Amino acid sequence: MSNGYIPSFSSTPSANQPSSSMSYMPNINLDHVNNVSVQNLGINDLQIQDLMGNPHIRKLVDDSQDITRRLAASTDARSKLLDKVELLQEQCSKQQQMIVELQNRTHTNVPAPNPSVQVPLPSPLPASAPPPTPAPPTPAPPASNANCVIPGKREFRPATRPAGIPRSVLWNLEDCAKEGAVGEANKSRPSMNKCIRDVEGNPIPSSVYGAITGTAKMLITEILSKLPVPSDPSAQETSKLKTYYKKYYPKEYREVVLQLDDSHELLRLCAPHWKADHVVQSVLTAMANPKKGPEASEQQSAKRGRTEDSEEVASTQATVAGGAIH
Repeated sequence: MSNGYIPSFSSTPSANQPSSSMSYMPNINLDHVNNVSVQNLGINDLQIQDLMGNPHIRKLVDDSQDITRRLAASTDARSKLLDKVELLQEQCSKQQQMIVELQNRTHTNVPAPNPSVQVPLPSPLPASAPPPTPAPPTPAPPASNANCVIPGKREFRPATRPAGIPRSVLWNLEDCAKEGAVGEANKSRPSMNKCIRDVEGNPIPSSVYGAITGTAKMLITEILSKLPVPSDPSAQETSKLKTYYKKYYPKEYREVVLQLDDSHELLRLCAPHWKADHVVQSVLTAMANPKKGPEASEQQSAKRGRTEDSEEVASTQATVAGGAIH
């Protein structure tokens, strides 16, 4: 400022200055201007406290800080969601692995090898020993069992037993009666823990039967138990057994039977769906009497004309109470 001129800014607008343009006047510190001409003074030459005094600048800064906070919160929420997705995927993978293991146990009854059992190795033959006599060939399995093929899901199955399936598989109720796999109290009702057989006609282990009844309980809980009680007055006093669901919800009951039939291939070794149907019926009876013994369940079924075999009811109730499949 060689000429000694110092500009002055009035707080009141002059005649040549509009009042709106003078609503804010920064407090300029000329000590920091140095040799810059006042006429060339720009926003970059102002100090931060002068800029923050402008309400528009203050609003921009506040909005920027608010956006920064929201972005940080969104990033944190996204990170938490990704952690939950990863956890759910891990749990889903474990559930699928359990299902595969259970199906493998159901499809095969071959026991796992015991690593503690040592198989003796044959001792070497002396040089002068004669060659061993070859063992006779192993006889082939019977033709009936060799041709036994488990039907596929929803595949047509005749009421009469096909020629390639042995009678011990218990294809229909007539085979059950001939094999003695019926209840003690009612000869016309099969005992399902005895009637479900493998392709060779052998009874299945209790663990496999428990897996089947566990699947039936899961399907009943997911499909049938959630259905509302009909407005029919008689439905209010009817126990939720097979006759109840076949009367009021026949479509849903059949869907449970078909899904159970699809889930366990051993149930498909029979005329159309009767084994899966009887398993669902047994599990419904056991679920209706969770705290009663086999004798009480048998008496209640007898009143309805459908007496259960006591051994089957006891096995089914133990499975339902223990929750073979959750």
